[in-house]
Amino acid sequence: MERRDSSAASYHLKELGDSRFTVAKGDSDIRGWKVSDSSGNNLGKVKDLLCDPEALKVRYLIVDLGGNVLDLEPRDILIPIGLAELHEAEDVVMVPSITTVQLQALPVYDKHHLTPDIERAVQRIFVGEHVHGTAPARQPENADYYNNEHFNQNNLYRNRKPKNIIGLFSDAGRAERARQELLHSGFPEDAIEVTYRQEAAQGSNASSQFEQFFYSLFTNPEEASTYEAKMQNSNALIVVHAYSQDEANRAAHLLDNRRPPELDIQVEKADSDASVTEHTTPHTYNSNTTSIPVIEERTLGGNQEIDTIQTHAQRQTVDNYLKEDTQPREEQPLLERIPVDHPTNEADFKSFQEGYLELKEYAEVPIITKEAFVVEEITIGKDVEVREELIQETARKTEIQIEELRSDSAHERPHPNSNL
Repeated sequence: MERRDSSAASYHLKELGDSRFTVAKGDSDIRGWKVSDSSGNNLGKVKDLLCDPEALKVRYLIVDLGGNVLDLEPRDILIPIGLAELHEAEDVVMVPSITTVQLQALPVYDKHHLTPDIERAVQRIFVGEHVHGTAPARQPENADYYNNEHFNQNNLYRNRKPKNIIGLFSDAGRAERARQELLHSGFPEDAIEVTYRQEAAQGSNASSQFEQFFYSLFTNPEEASTYEAKMQNSNALIVVHAYSQDEANRAAHLLDNRRPPELDIQVEKADSDASVTEHTTPHTYNSNTTSIPVIEERTLGGNQEIDTIQTHAQRQTVDNYLKEDTQPREEQPLLERIPVDHPTNEADFKSFQEGYLELKEYAEVPIITKEAFVVEEITIGKDVEVREELIQETARKTEIQIEELRSDSAHERPHPNSNL
């Protein structure tokens, strides 16, 4: 069994395939997608995603360089998520700003030996020593180490069609406050569109433009007509262009907080076949009451997959000595003298000349020819054994005890009409 580095086993980054998390609903699972450079050269494929379970963020692409056309050493490498872009239509991940020299210099990635030194080595290759502008350099174990555009996973979707998150507001003031919150939370200004209804100042033409803009955000009039009545009661509209599911969720949350209860509308148009979702009105509480939250821990039983034993099947060629009986033949010269006594003739005189006779002799030598045959097939698989285990854990719960306290002085205070 392979011995693993204990520090790597407890490292804060985990492969998505080894974790209990999955790709967010609405986002593309790019594992297995082809990776190409700015010229379209095949660099390999996305083997897995290296994520931060605490932050719920993807930090790196794990790229397998096998089969690349640039004669790079086949190995697994790490590429910061912010340096990658999805092709606008095809299942291809592009890394347009990465050079062949950088790919050659990247260290080999091994999930069993991932350390801060490996991450810092990757950082030096792509963004230099002092990318954060502070000294000493921040450590990968700290969350602010990844506050860098090279780790902005929203860059992955910059070529894809954005999702439109729409919010309607009763007045311009609410819409402006929502726009400021969106900007402060990191949304770029060009990703936010705001339009107002200004009938009092510019007449019905401005109101018509407001309504036309609202209808243009939907794929068909029937879809928009569902919210027509609420649109008529609104005077401001904000559209956020979100390029990932994370951005869409954050925008929806911020718009929902700023949405006035009387409108009760927030819609999302993700693409041509997206549906419109309506959110319920938030709960309201009496300002004269105090709420004490009662917290209870609940246990959720489940299974986590861990590595136990690795089975390796090694194939090698061995020599087997074979014996084969054979009977080779060999020719030997045979010279025989036969006595003859008769008068010579013309034929005898023709042969009565100087010269020599040549007789070739042949012999057989043993040889062995070989031909390969498939004589056996070995299949490697896994049997799953399910066993039952009882897991015990303690759960905490908040208990509230109410005790009525009275002051003794209140009982001994004299009545106003009593005589002293």
